[in-house]
Amino acid sequence: MSRYTSTKGKANSSEPQNAFDVVARNPDQFSTLAAVVERAGLADALAKEGLTVFAPTDEAFSMFMDGLDRKTAASLDSPRARSC
Repeated sequence: MSRYTSTKGKANSSEPQNAFDVVARNPDQFSTLAAVVERAGLADALAKEGLTVFAPTDEAFSMFMDGLDRKTAASLDSPRARSC
């Protein structure tokens, strides 16, 4: 997980501005989360100021998926699951 402090008013700051910035600036840790957020259409929601997100890293997603059988894992990416 990543922790950050809001940098409101610091337009040229290299610090993340919101939760989506944290995800986008750390693709080595959050590429799975970024893909899930994009697929779900939640990028704008994560771009809101002052939002705190407790999110799994790619390693945690991998351990979770390793624990699922193939049928269950495939069902998570089904059109029906995506429509929920």
